[in-house]
Amino acid sequence: MSVGEQRPSGPAPVRKHRSFGTGRSYRHAIVGYVMVLPTMAVLLAFMYYPALQALTFSFTDWNGIGIPSFVGLANYVSAVQDPNFVAAVVHVFIWMGVGLLIGLVPAFIVAELIFSLTNSRHQALYRSLFVLQMGIPILVMLMMWGFIYQPNVGLLNSLLNAVGLSGLAHDWLGNPHLALASLMLMGLPWVSGFNLLVYSAGLHRIPPEVLEAARLDGVSSLKRTWLIDLPLVLSETRTLTILILISVVQIVTIPLVLTQGGPVNATMMPGLYVYVTAFTEGRMAYSLAIGSFVFVVTMGLTLLTFRFVKPSTEYR
Repeated sequence: MSVGEQRPSGPAPVRKHRSFGTGRSYRHAIVGYVMVLPTMAVLLAFMYYPALQALTFSFTDWNGIGIPSFVGLANYVSAVQDPNFVAAVVHVFIWMGVGLLIGLVPAFIVAELIFSLTNSRHQALYRSLFVLQMGIPILVMLMMWGFIYQPNVGLLNSLLNAVGLSGLAHDWLGNPHLALASLMLMGLPWVSGFNLLVYSAGLHRIPPEVLEAARLDGVSSLKRTWLIDLPLVLSETRTLTILILISVVQIVTIPLVLTQGGPVNATMMPGLYVYVTAFTEGRMAYSLAIGSFVFVVTMGLTLLTFRFVKPSTEYR
């Protein structure tokens, strides 16, 4: 094109490109699905099929050995009328309330204290100290707390006697009025390492510009925590709330190891009641009905997670 020649006006012509790789992408997708099939087969065989079988057998009269006979909703009706199961459900809701309080508040306070440290190495050190507890097996922790609550030589009663408060010493796990509260209040100072990490991640997600603006405006640490930090970690709070509720519904090990559901069913939980009715009383189908109820509650809480908890990068 010469120097004086004018370029043609109007939009540039659209070039057509040939589509390459469509067949290759399709073949890659097929290969991916084929590679996932073994895992899906294992899940179907050992996860979903047993769950479906349990739901089916919950509508029968079956002791785990003989041929099941269909009884319809009889097991579910019996569960609703069973005072032990009703008491276990009440215990679950009580534990949920206490579990939310001691599972969220201490972890958030400690996360705030660590976040307020100016030295990043000190922050990492204190986080590590609180997270180390996650490596201790749960059975070891339960045996330790069983010794603390021991009425004769236990640490708690020994401390109360040593400071002149012998009147407050009790058989903490043997008293029907104190056993459930004793189980719920284990783990002093109630700082969960996992919850602490979640809150720490949420606090570090807050834009530094927001914190700097609050500092320049003379906002106190307490006021900043209430007006800025707490609202900005709301998604972490929602996630932990759902996880705590689900974990409480599935509690079995704690009462099984320390109280076996006693005394007088004061610490009976639905998950433990499933175990007792199945392997102690031999009422397998009835235990499956209770287990199905626990499954429905757990699934409902899980669906709440997907419905209300959204990632911070997701916008409407």
